[in-house]
Amino acid sequence: MNTFMADDEVRLRVTSIRVSLAGEIVRERARRRKRRIITASAIGAAVVLTGAALVIEATSDQVHYEVFCYETQDLDGKYTQVQSALGVDDHGNAERTEVDPVETCGDMWRMGALGQATPPADPNTANFEVPELVGCTLPNGMAAGIPRGDSTSSNTDLCNELGLTPWG
Repeated sequence: MNTFMADDEVRLRVTSIRVSLAGEIVRERARRRKRRIITASAIGAAVVLTGAALVIEATSDQVHYEVFCYETQDLDGKYTQVQSALGVDDHGNAERTEVDPVETCGDMWRMGALGQATPPADPNTANFEVPELVGCTLPNGMAAGIPRGDSTSSNTDLCNELGLTPWG
């Protein structure tokens, strides 16, 4: 014997399915938005760390595709480590953009990953002031973007004063 659901039961189940589906759509949109924020400015993930950079030999990928963005000239202070995003060229081959510490760290300052007490609600629309930055090379070979601050030294001299070499 076949039993059929009453119209009210059908409507209730359809409504329940719609609510569940709408909830999943909202969660997926939030996940996608979060991924866009993390990969903002096509730079990739930025991780805020406190402490000194390890002085070990960096890999070729790290030298070309990662940069340390410092909040001050104190190399033991707060910094954000940024890695360029991995993309795909027109032929389906993986490719990455080499990082420029001044440009990359400027983006981090602009988005509020550095220089702000609390991160902005949406880094993609943030437009914070960017200090003058200097590109240096850390002892492990990786690039670093360091704010000039009040220093009147040349870029080379500023890097040397910090025990680093100029980037590039």
